[in-house]
Amino acid sequence: MKQFSKNAISIILSDAGRRVLGFFTIALLARRLAPSDFGVITIGFTVLSYATMLAAGGLGAFGIRAVARGEASLEVSSVIGARLVNSILAFFLVGLSLIFIANRTTALLVLCFSISLIPNAFLLDWYFQGKEAMARVGAARTASAATYLILAALLVRSPADLLWVAAAAVLGDCVAAGILVVSYHRLNPTRRLRPSFTEWKSLTMSAFPLGLGSILAQASVNLPPLVIGIMLTNADVGIYSAAAKLVGFLLMIDRVIATLLLPASARSYSRSPAALSEVLSGSLKLMIIVGLPLCIGGTMLAPRILPLVFGAQYASSGPVFGILTWFVFATLLHTLCTTGLIAAGQEKLYTRSMAIGAVVTVCSMLILTAWFGVVGSAAAVVCSELVTVMIMLQKLRNFVRLEIPGYGVKSLAAAGAMAAVLWPLASVNLSISVPMGLFVYMLVLFMTRAISGTELAELFRSV
Repeated sequence: MKQFSKNAISIILSDAGRRVLGFFTIALLARRLAPSDFGVITIGFTVLSYATMLAAGGLGAFGIRAVARGEASLEVSSVIGARLVNSILAFFLVGLSLIFIANRTTALLVLCFSISLIPNAFLLDWYFQGKEAMARVGAARTASAATYLILAALLVRSPADLLWVAAAAVLGDCVAAGILVVSYHRLNPTRRLRPSFTEWKSLTMSAFPLGLGSILAQASVNLPPLVIGIMLTNADVGIYSAAAKLVGFLLMIDRVIATLLLPASARSYSRSPAALSEVLSGSLKLMIIVGLPLCIGGTMLAPRILPLVFGAQYASSGPVFGILTWFVFATLLHTLCTTGLIAAGQEKLYTRSMAIGAVVTVCSMLILTAWFGVVGSAAAVVCSELVTVMIMLQKLRNFVRLEIPGYGVKSLAAAGAMAAVLWPLASVNLSISVPMGLFVYMLVLFMTRAISGTELAELFRSV
């Protein structure tokens, strides 16, 4: 339990640090670049994310499981070799796909971002996760984000410096890989990390089923910039991305909950389905109480938040952010359902649900983007996530009973009171309107006894 607590804290602190540093980097770049240039950067990162998923193909999860089980048959050098071969193949696929990009600057930037595939092949975060040495992983991730921020701040001054953005990102990934390789050598001084390619095919085929669900989830999340870039303009990609990056920062909440919820759920289900039901029902209450004010407040204050963070040129990102904030709430519910299915040993149902959700995402994204532009893309992301949640919730209820007692209605009432206060304060400084809204929300929660002081104390003790 002590080791788990240390690992949980390491994950939470490193993820918080990485997201805060990343948030400052994005805000800095958005203020120094035009929306169209910011959109090109987003396209570069999106293509890299797809290429990375293709190259990894579940090898990370496969390696974590093998290392955690102490399987001596798995060689670290073999996993590196498999990832390196896949990364090289993915890099060439990216290069071939660039013939369809008419803008040469965009094509060159995408190719430069894709160089990160090579250091990512040597990223040993999976090994240290299997060893439950999360502090080393956290240090590497934070160092990577800090390197990216520092280099971007020093090298990127105008749209003429776009290629330096890619260089900064690649060097950040090199730093993370280097830190973990050095850490591995310190733990295993007699072993040499020379890539081995003899087991490339067998490892790739064995690992792919493990990573399929995650690939489908990430592919759906990363789809909008590509669709917007193809159907609309790079400037539209930048407008969407500004809102999406801010939402990604807020999703740190989901990361923290997911980190704590999965092991607790797995232990509970080993006792009984009823114990798992109790854990998930309590988590659902927390998600509703935290998620509702965040989404309602974000929607109402979006026209003021986006220009404040990214600059006046991103004022049109306000409506997009107002819609995308509900993705945070949907993702919290998604995490609840995913955790329940995995804890109950229903990985196949999870993967099947994700496959259906991916199809819904693609179809809704194409239709709504064509009809309503960038706002339609945001709506498609939220709607498809909710559809996936409904599918998984239906599957989960066959194994676990979930209840939403009276606190659901009380939370809605508290959120409504908060909205009534925020409405006349919409034009007031955020330093006044946000605290006022939160105060009213918490006051109504306690007055209606939707949550008690004892429950809050218990929550803090659990964390």
